[in-house]
Amino acid sequence: MKRPLTKIKIKRICLGERVTQPDLKNIKESVREEFSEKEVFFFETSESIMNELRQIFGEAMSIYVSDEEAKKYGFEGAVVPPSIIPTLVSSKLGELFVKYAPRFFKLGIKGMIHAGSHAHFLKPLIVGRKYKIEVSLKDITEKIGRKGTYLLTFLDISVYDENDELVYRDEYNFFLKVK
Repeated sequence: MKRPLTKIKIKRICLGERVTQPDLKNIKESVREEFSEKEVFFFETSESIMNELRQIFGEAMSIYVSDEEAKKYGFEGAVVPPSIIPTLVSSKLGELFVKYAPRFFKLGIKGMIHAGSHAHFLKPLIVGRKYKIEVSLKDITEKIGRKGTYLLTFLDISVYDENDELVYRDEYNFFLKVK
């Protein structure tokens, strides 16, 4: 019967076969440099886009469709359904990952895996308005395990309305597979 690997042996195997500590440190610092400045994106919640997304998501509440109905409940206009907001934000993150992918692969990163998200809805988004998304790196942590070496990366995503008021915040995290 084989003896189970201890944590120390697993760590040595992962470090020895996959990536050395100095390499991991260099990759981590390079990723930190790539994300050193905030990335800024803009999007508009036009009525035509919202109509398409409401149909896809099955969102038919009156406050999502009609300005008049939304105003009856104290909103400034038709509200963007909360279920749609992460989709709008994710599409901009997709653009960011496409931008960084060639650089990441040159560093030795083999892929990305979404690990989680913590959304905070602070104020309703209103249909027909423009919003700004700011993405910044919050932290990078090393994760070494049986399945490989990863950098657990935390992004801070903030969405601002036309008055520069924070309306949505997301703490988005993902694994960068190193080797």
